[in-house]
Amino acid sequence: MIKTMVEVTLRKSVDVVACNHLSIRNDDVVAQIDNKDNKVTITQVDDYLKQYFRVPDEKILYYAWEKLYKSTLIIYDMYPVGLTHEDILGIYRAIKNIRRAAEIDFVYYYYY
Repeated sequence: MIKTMVEVTLRKSVDVVACNHLSIRNDDVVAQIDNKDNKVTITQVDDYLKQYFRVPDEKILYYAWEKLYKSTLIIYDMYPVGLTHEDILGIYRAIKNIRRAAEIDFVYYYYY
């Protein structure tokens, strides 16, 4: 997962790379995303932020755990202690200054 994400970051000159995930609870698959062919989609910052703010959409961009970020995007106190759903604020803090993002159309992350 990390090797592929680093390669995409370098090859495509992006600031953030995300992959698909599979949600599993009590050994049951909650959400199945079919693996495709590792297709990489590039999104410019304006379109990425438009997608990000469509929170009720089926494609949720504010999960922290399915992404690889350039280290310059990570800030102190990115995830405030005691805040519920801190990913929403933390990811926004990281992505508000990106130029381009990439998404790999493949399940690399298994969320239990």
